[in-house]
Amino acid sequence: MDVLAVGRDGARPCDLAQKRRVDPGLLLDASEALQRVQIHRAHFLEVGRFVRTGDLVYADSPYDGVFDGYDCSKFGDDAQIHLRDQAARLAERGVFVMLTNANTVKVRAWYGSAPFVVRELSTVQTIATKSESRGCREDLLITTYE
Repeated sequence: MDVLAVGRDGARPCDLAQKRRVDPGLLLDASEALQRVQIHRAHFLEVGRFVRTGDLVYADSPYDGVFDGYDCSKFGDDAQIHLRDQAARLAERGVFVMLTNANTVKVRAWYGSAPFVVRELSTVQTIATKSESRGCREDLLITTYE
């Protein structure tokens, strides 16, 4: 499964974002599908208490080398490794895990073996404290499934 890999016409997500095209039918389909979904927000170390086989967990962690936390606590290398280990434990239980992170040598090393599948993902960053950090870039989409 590739998320936002390319548009129907082969355009990259960066190109699509600049065109600002929206398919109303696709949005309605997504809205309908989400009516049957329960979304929970939890600390990544706590999520294992309420997920079961077949569930999908998306981890929105701070990106290595780009952003180190959403609050005063820092999300450094140790936390990144704990996240990786938790994702592997969840995968062993049959939970599908997806996360994104920066395309760095460290992240590729952390997620470079099974059960992880690493794909490059073109993204558009519109929110950043520094304007030079905004724009198109290549991040990593990491999953525990094909």
